[in-house]
Amino acid sequence: MKSAILFIFIIYIYQHSLEGALPAHLRRYAKGPNMCIIQTVPGTKDRFFSQCINRHLRTICERPTRTEFECCSGFKKVPRTQGCTGIKPLVNLVDTVNGLELDGFTNVIGQSGVEHQLANQGAYTIFAPSQDAIQQLSDEERQDLLSRSDEGTPNVFYHVAPGRLNFSSFRKNTDYMTLFEDNKIRINKYSYGVATANCARITKPNEMATNGIVHIIDKVLDPKDMQKSVAEKIYSDDQFSQFQLAILAAKMVNTLRSAKAHLTVFAPTNNAFAKLPNDLLDRILTDEETAKKVVDHHVVKGVYCSDSVIIALGLKALDGSRILFRCKRYGKYIDKAKLVVEDIVGKNGVIHGIDTVMVPDSVKNVAELAKDLELNTLMEMTERAGLTATLTGDEEFTMFAPSDKALRRLPSGYRAALSSQPLQMAKLLEYHKIKGKIKTDQLIGNKSLDTGTNKAPATISAKLSVNVFRNGRVVVGGATIEKSDNECKNGVIHTIDKVLVPPEASIMDLIIGDRQLSTLRMAIEKAGLSELLTQPYGQYTMIAPTDRAFKTLGRWEKNAFLNLSPERLKKFIERHIINRMVMKCAFDPRSVYGISSRQGDGIEFTQERSGSIYINKKYRVEHPGEKMATNGVLYKINSILKCSCQPRIRGRR
Repeated sequence: MKSAILFIFIIYIYQHSLEGALPAHLRRYAKGPNMCIIQTVPGTKDRFFSQCINRHLRTICERPTRTEFECCSGFKKVPRTQGCTGIKPLVNLVDTVNGLELDGFTNVIGQSGVEHQLANQGAYTIFAPSQDAIQQLSDEERQDLLSRSDEGTPNVFYHVAPGRLNFSSFRKNTDYMTLFEDNKIRINKYSYGVATANCARITKPNEMATNGIVHIIDKVLDPKDMQKSVAEKIYSDDQFSQFQLAILAAKMVNTLRSAKAHLTVFAPTNNAFAKLPNDLLDRILTDEETAKKVVDHHVVKGVYCSDSVIIALGLKALDGSRILFRCKRYGKYIDKAKLVVEDIVGKNGVIHGIDTVMVPDSVKNVAELAKDLELNTLMEMTERAGLTATLTGDEEFTMFAPSDKALRRLPSGYRAALSSQPLQMAKLLEYHKIKGKIKTDQLIGNKSLDTGTNKAPATISAKLSVNVFRNGRVVVGGATIEKSDNECKNGVIHTIDKVLVPPEASIMDLIIGDRQLSTLRMAIEKAGLSELLTQPYGQYTMIAPTDRAFKTLGRWEKNAFLNLSPERLKKFIERHIINRMVMKCAFDPRSVYGISSRQGDGIEFTQERSGSIYINKKYRVEHPGEKMATNGVLYKINSILKCSCQPRIRGRR
């Protein structure tokens, strides 16, 4: 649900960033009544929005627009007046077509022998092809337009509907009867005032006549358009023969044949299927479940002609996923697939041929999804180590995948060793994997996850700490999740900003192994806290004063400190321990992260823009900052956090 809302929000922002109020200098030209705006796209013959509107688009299909004005339908200029104040007298439909300078269609009307009916009967609505549309017809297509059906009905009547069909009354997916043997024509109305008739764009609407209305369209309509379903259109076209097999394997023929459906099918051509790896191609063409997911991903409810998108549209496929229909400078795209064939109209929808098979994540394995997420370095290292098969099996797992940037931060020698030593790379992969599909909604702060997914020798038996912070960050094993919840057939991938290195020592082991913490070690042992900091799977933060910190005490204070009773010494040490992990990513620069210690006093963490961490705003954490342990994290400081229960060390009391 969250991803769907985000997807819609991105589309909204993208569209409205390209839309603006009509500039002041253009509003001046529009002064006066009955002026309509025309937006043209230089370098093309496209003309949009012959309507009275107050907003314009800066770009259409990534091309800048030019705004012009003309008199609205039925009006004309009067000398020495603003706007278009002259009213044209209404004439019949034939004369209206003549007045629009549609000579080609006027000749078709005359040669078809329907001139008298269209001039004297009605009311009718004519969808009149533009002059360019008529001129682009081949000789055969022109002859078809002038011919008659077996019943003697002139084909030109497929451009004529009974009644006055006003542009304002048009809605999405509405069928209207025509005079051609009751065959239907489909009207679709989209955003920004775009409307189509059988996917021919209405370029100039609502030219009124005494006996009807004329709408100018940019294509010639064919009565055969609405006589077959999209399934029949696909199965009669050899360029979709591979997609035909996929539909058959998915048992989707009846869905695409349904007369009640209004569908848009983005049909991959045979060249698109040829780009697929052989094993994936075999699965799509033979496995029903895989085929169903793939075909569903290419079908959308609703009819979306190519002209429906002039910027971008977010569509929902039958498999529930979101796909982006975009108009770019050099073509129309659905996600990353380009439309190579547009607007094959069927009686229950429309088909667009595309040059790439859009494989849904639900069909991919983790290895395939990782490549789509551009986790290139990880996959190259995995392939060189011969471990790709460990990511493609049927066992479901969750992978915390280091980004390319995270892997590049590793020493080059270590990266090379991982690629050349399969056992080491296998151990690294297993430490980044959790059994089962786990999404971020299932990650709970201050808990741990068991790594490793199988019983192979490479499996590392360890735990990853999970921390959730107020700034929204989810941290696993000290690494922040950057991109989450990418789900595929056999797993979930979360991209993280660090390579997870299994900690081998507890907090107490880190203290024992650090020569700079010998005084702290002695105090912890005397206070009886060694066991707490040694237990394997806790989540603690240790603020560790160095020996240098203790040297800042005077000789008398240092001796007094060492002679404190175990109870008081325990309170002192617990002032430096927090009962949860505090990570650097929990707080941003200019923010303060406050939390209580085990002893009860408050501790504040801050971070400078340089990345340096300070405790209580004056104690700087020693380089390299946080040190991960099996049971938490350790920070070294060259100061002592004095306890409120003991402002000064005065000796035993």
